[in-house]
Amino acid sequence: MCTAPACGDLESVNFDGYDYGVVGVGSQCWFAENLRSWHYANGDLISAPESGEEWMATEEGAVGAYADGTVHCANFCWPDSAAALFGNLYSGYAVTDERNVCPSGWHAPSNDEWVQLEQFTAAYVGDSVSFALRADFLWDNPVAGSDVWGMGLLPAGLRDIWTGGP
Repeated sequence: MCTAPACGDLESVNFDGYDYGVVGVGSQCWFAENLRSWHYANGDLISAPESGEEWMATEEGAVGAYADGTVHCANFCWPDSAAALFGNLYSGYAVTDERNVCPSGWHAPSNDEWVQLEQFTAAYVGDSVSFALRADFLWDNPVAGSDVWGMGLLPAGLRDIWTGGP
């Protein structure tokens, strides 16, 4: 996900050869799907370690794709389909790199911006924030969401914090 101060009349953003739909939620503008870029905003390639050990050893930005064999895959384990559904996973180094994983004018959301999204959503749906933000598909029933804002949040995998592996 990338975010910006406001969407205005903007309907999509092209970055690294892909068009991302955008959605306004309160005073914020969000990508309507997860980022899937392999480059920083300045065009530099983000490192793509091939193993969990390499991921843990790197002290620079790194990117991986769900279901590529380096990130744990529980469902939808076909790399091409998974990339289209879930986007990429980025290391903290990549997310905080000054070259920016998001396009110019956008940035990876801060914790405060997530809290603002949560508070705005809670004002409309009460304590069902997670349900309101989740996509209405790919979650096990009965926890599929209502996707009130069109963000379509999906469970997209993780890297083990101790080994970097799946």
